[in-house]
Amino acid sequence: MRHTRSEVLIFILSLLFVAGGVAGIRRGELMGWEVAGFFGLCAAVMVAAPWLRKRREKRMAQSLTIDDWGVRRTLGTGKEEALAWAELTEVMILTTADGPFAEDVFFMLRGAGDTGVLVGQELAMQHKLLDALQARLPDLDNEAIIRAMGSTEEARFVVWPPQTKQA
Repeated sequence: MRHTRSEVLIFILSLLFVAGGVAGIRRGELMGWEVAGFFGLCAAVMVAAPWLRKRREKRMAQSLTIDDWGVRRTLGTGKEEALAWAELTEVMILTTADGPFAEDVFFMLRGAGDTGVLVGQELAMQHKLLDALQARLPDLDNEAIIRAMGSTEEARFVVWPPQTKQA
């Protein structure tokens, strides 16, 4: 993996500031040590940036399989969550206040006990999870889905099985 342009630019700028810090040290200025140390650390991080990025991407990589058996999510770490359609007991949408720059909508497919699959909205959209749920669960609460998609706070929306409406 190669360095991005911005990483190279930050590396060069960091080295220039390190040089300025060293010049300050030579003049006897205490601040020179802080400048050289901080920007030396920045330069070191930029040297390691491709390795760190590759490691993060591998850890964050996910795959989703939706088939006649059920739903499987596999993480880059090798961990797998899986739930058969026959074992599905509840579908919930969890929302957070983390958006719009972070994932803030999650589909939770629950089975008996602690079994289940948690799928972020981006991965769900890539693999058409909502289409699969609507095809397999004709009584899915689409109104609750719409409310969930508009939520900007921490909330849980049970979208299946249908919840009894209070009068």
